Parts: sequence; structure tokens; C-alpha cells
Amino acid sequence: MAKQSEHALQVAVAHMLAVVLDPAQTWWSALDHGAGKMTPASAGLRRARGVKRGLPDIIILFKSGLLGIELKSDKGRLSPEQIEAGNYWISLGHDIVVARSLEDVQEILEAWEIPMRTRMTFMGGSNGRAARTTQPRDRGPRRAGRAASRLSLV
Repeated sequence: MAKQSEHALQVAVAHMLAVVLDPAQTWWSALDHGAGKMTPASAGLRRARGVKRGLPDIIILFKSGLLGIELKSDKGRLSPEQIEAGNYWISLGHDIVVARSLEDVQEILEAWEIPMRTRMTFMGGSNGRAARTTQPRDRGPRRAGRAASRLSLV
């Protein structure tokens, strides 16, 4: 698999979510954290607008909850701010997961039972490296009995 930047992955995921998510049952947004290097002036403008470090790249709202997806390149690691924000989200009962590919994102959507109008087909199969910082919680009868190890931890 060719190397992919986090920016390129975020663009691909945004296109994917526009196609697969059911707009009648979900709402999502990609956050603009200013990926890559910014000038001090650009960073200052973002802070002034209230852009906070550590929030996940993608936020999905759906009837059963709130899910954050942090996108990382093959070798990308969570920053201390992302770990802190993730721990806070978890303390509030929300989930945050890490994805490194479109296949990971689809696996996450399926594991959390996010309402979708279609699914993508990937040639070559999933790389099987979706990571989570939390397990899907039982949100009622629909989720009862779900295997806790559906996605592997990184």
C-alpha cells in the first residue's frame, strides 16, 4: 500500500462519508485543525476562532451517540493533546477511534452500527488495523452481545 498523508486520508474519508452515511439519521463534520505546518499568524487566527487541539478529525452524531474518528497515516501517532481529549470524551461516555485507511473507517462505522445507506467495496480487502481507544458500549438491545474484540488495538 502506498504511503498516504493524513490530509489525503481526510479528503478521501470526507468523500466516503458523503456517500455512505444516511443523512436522514446521521450528521458529521470534519474539523479543520490546520494539518501540517502553519505560520504563527495562521495558528493565532485559529486559536482566536476557538479551534482547540486534540479534537478528532471526524465527528459523527447519530441516534445512539457521538463518535470521534482520528485519522492517522501509517506511522502517525496520537499527540498528548489528542490523548487528553480522548480521555475526556471517554469520561463523558463518548467513543474515539483511530483509523489509518478507508477500510478502517468502514469497519468502524459497521462496528458502531452507524446508519449507512450503502457500503464501500475495497479491492484487496481490509488491512485489519483499525484501532480504538474505547470498545463499543452496549447502547441497548441492538448492541447486546457484540464481541469486544471486533477491532484490534494498536
